[in-house]
Amino acid sequence: MKTEIAANFYNSAGVLEENVPFSERSTMIINRIRGYCEKLIFPNAKVLEIGCGNGRYSFEFEKMGAVAIGIDCAETIVEYARDFAKQINSMSTFITGDALDMPFPDKDFDIVFLVGNNIVEFSYDDIDKLCKQTHRVLKEYGVFCVEMNDTLLHWNGRHLDTSNYSCETGQISANYTIPDKGTYPYRYNFWTVAIAKYIFTRYFSQVDIKQTDEKRFWIECRL
Repeated sequence: MKTEIAANFYNSAGVLEENVPFSERSTMIINRIRGYCEKLIFPNAKVLEIGCGNGRYSFEFEKMGAVAIGIDCAETIVEYARDFAKQINSMSTFITGDALDMPFPDKDFDIVFLVGNNIVEFSYDDIDKLCKQTHRVLKEYGVFCVEMNDTLLHWNGRHLDTSNYSCETGQISANYTIPDKGTYPYRYNFWTVAIAKYIFTRYFSQVDIKQTDEKRFWIECRL
C-alpha cells in the first residue's frame, strides 16, 4: 500500500453524507456481513478494524458487544470517527497509523477485520506483511476476517481497461476527481480469492471461504 497516496486521497475526499455511520447506505453495507460478525463477536471481545475510515463498521461491532479499535492511514477521516464517537457516547477508539507496522502488543485482539473490500488497497506483498502483523496481534484462538470482491467476478466479462494495469504487480493506477476539490492519484490492486487464499494459508492453519453473492466472499482465517 502506498500509504502517502492513499492518505492524501482519503484526506482530500473526506466523508460523503451517504457514507456516514448508521446511514441507509452504511446500514445496507453492514448488513451484508452482519450475520457472520454476530456469530464471532462475544461480549467484550477486543476487535481491530483495519482501514476503519469513518468508523461505520467499528461502531456496529461495538453495538454487537465488542471493544472496538480502528486504524487508518488518513488522519481526516480518523478525526471524523473520533468526533462521531463523542457525539454518540461510543467507547470505540480510532488511531492514525500504518497497518503494516501496527502499534499494538502481541496477542492483543480476539478478532481482526479487513472488510468493505479494503483488501484492494493493499498489494500482494503488503498483504503478506499484513498477515504477519495480524498473526502477531491475534490471541491464540483469534480470527482474521476478510470481506472481499473477486475482481474477475466483479468485472464478469465486461471490458477491463488494462492501460494502467501492471502485470508484474497486479496494481492498477488511476486518477479520480473529487468534486470541488481536485483530481488525485489513486492505486488499487487486482485481487482474486485464489490469490488471497494462497497468501493466507502461509500464515493461518485454517482458512474458511464462503461466497456471499455473485462477486463477494467472506473469509475467516484461524491460527
